[in-house]
Amino acid sequence: GGGGGGGNLTCTLVPLSPAQISYLGLPAAPKGEEWAAITCPGNQPFGGVTLESKGGGGAPPVTPQELLQIAEGELTVPALRPQTAPPATGDGLVGLPELFWIPSAEWKAAFRTVSVGGVWATVTATPEQITFDPGGGLTGPTCAGPGLGGLAAQQAARSDPCSYSYDQSSALQPRGTYAAAVVVTWRVTWTGSGGVGGTLNAGLQVPFPLPLRVAEGQALVTGQ
Repeated sequence: GGGGGGGNLTCTLVPLSPAQISYLGLPAAPKGEEWAAITCPGNQPFGGVTLESKGGGGAPPVTPQELLQIAEGELTVPALRPQTAPPATGDGLVGLPELFWIPSAEWKAAFRTVSVGGVWATVTATPEQITFDPGGGLTGPTCAGPGLGGLAAQQAARSDPCSYSYDQSSALQPRGTYAAAVVVTWRVTWTGSGGVGGTLNAGLQVPFPLPLRVAEGQALVTGQ
């Protein structure tokens, strides 16, 4: 998937017809109110139903918590594509640090805002750390942020926490590769009109599969 991003979804309230009210099994609306659908653009015909005052007066017909449910369903937290050195497309070597990082252009929050009139809710997913899962039942390191990339990372390879060295080749692994992955941990929070909000998920983990071939290093033999 691509990098983070966001968008605003402006929804409206559309009164339900008697047939729709019957189909949904809703009770009769209280006097002075009517059933309405929270109607949002896109695939879903509506984001739920709510009572609203006829003529648009009275208290706000929807709450930020109702819109939060729609925003959660509309937000896609991407699987960020990592970069590695040496490149994952070639063979790594036993004992050679494999560096991994997320490009800075991809390391950004994803958000979605849903609003009806003056009521709104925003869900935000913010990347916080990356973990290298080496595969093969092995445990890899976790480092805060996206990791180091480029020449500076290669120079710091042996001390950079965002690197991993295999002790054995992948020859005996299924399909001859380690089923590795780079896992990004996201913090998912929300805010809404009226000062409401909170944390929805403090540790949402989204992996990006990264199968790696690792070869034994060959000893150098020099002639006499």
